[in-house]
Amino acid sequence: MIATKQINDLSRPANGWFHVEKSGDHDVDYGEGPAVLRVDEQAIQDMVDDFNARTFDGPGMLIDGDHLSHDLSRDTRALGWLKRLDTYRDPSGTLELYGFIEWTPRGLKMLQDKEYTQSSTEYGEGMTLTDGVYRPSRLTGFALTNRPRIKGKRPLVNRQTSPASVDEAGGDPKPQKPREEGKTTQNTIMDNDNREYPSEEMDKAQRALFDSLLDKLDVEFDGTDDMSRAILGRLDELLSLEKREKDHVNAEVDDAVSTYENALDEEEREEFTEERREELKNSLRESPAALNAFIRALNRQAPAPKQEQPEQKKLPQRTPLNRRATLNPPDPFRKKESIDAFNNRVNELMKGGMKRYDAYQKATDEGFIVVNER
Repeated sequence: MIATKQINDLSRPANGWFHVEKSGDHDVDYGEGPAVLRVDEQAIQDMVDDFNARTFDGPGMLIDGDHLSHDLSRDTRALGWLKRLDTYRDPSGTLELYGFIEWTPRGLKMLQDKEYTQSSTEYGEGMTLTDGVYRPSRLTGFALTNRPRIKGKRPLVNRQTSPASVDEAGGDPKPQKPREEGKTTQNTIMDNDNREYPSEEMDKAQRALFDSLLDKLDVEFDGTDDMSRAILGRLDELLSLEKREKDHVNAEVDDAVSTYENALDEEEREEFTEERREELKNSLRESPAALNAFIRALNRQAPAPKQEQPEQKKLPQRTPLNRRATLNPPDPFRKKESIDAFNNRVNELMKGGMKRYDAYQKATDEGFIVVNER
């Protein structure tokens, strides 16, 4: 079984491993009416074992164009040689049939010029028919084509040309504007700001971006439509997860600020303007540490639920010594019990070189926002 890194690069055709046949059930008609070609794991393994045990007259199985070599009056020159078959299991778990191809200079030039981009298989006597289902066990031919009978295979080479050379409708190449003397004649493409970039540089940038995206997604791309859909599905999942997390944080912030506002008296509520409310919300959204510290502070300020106690003999009133005389929430706009004071202290610590997370933690430990009852 081959590894993903062994599969050919779609943008640079060369000798290597190419997709020979797509697994699954395919609708076909070989002259005996509509039927199904079933390429399952057993069929793939049978073809691999049979091919690798055979000997050929040439360097391997001849690869021609559109199966024309069967007619000796047509061109029978080889475009490449299929040297070996093997299997590849894609990230979805599907077993696929791959082959190692050694291209002739003529065949390689056809791929580079995109005269051919697809491939076609032959099974001939290596196939059985039972109840309308064909099952192959022996590969008898392989050819380059642009009209394959079986759809969904990974192409031999990227079918797209340079973005600057084909118009948006997929028609004839666009004529290039003549350049002034002394300027480069390299093809260029335009971005949304009408800035001009060389197409080669843009292709490299797009390739680097695509490779980086695949690395972050931990996905091996094999060029098939199924894999493209799988990658897009993965992106949708990540974006959906990000939205759910953002909605969760927003809900926590709204609930915390609402709880804080309800604890204010009338005078304090007047000072808590809409502008202050939004500043506080934005600060909490930007820093999970600040949000956690704020929620902990609110929880510590909340009065304990009343419990019914048996009637006890009243003790004489005494003046409290160095203790709080009230359990009411402290004034949040005074001293260390102010959100503004908390933010000011955080800014002071950050100016002194402390990171934001550590500054939030230190400000909380110092008693800002959090009420330390003594």
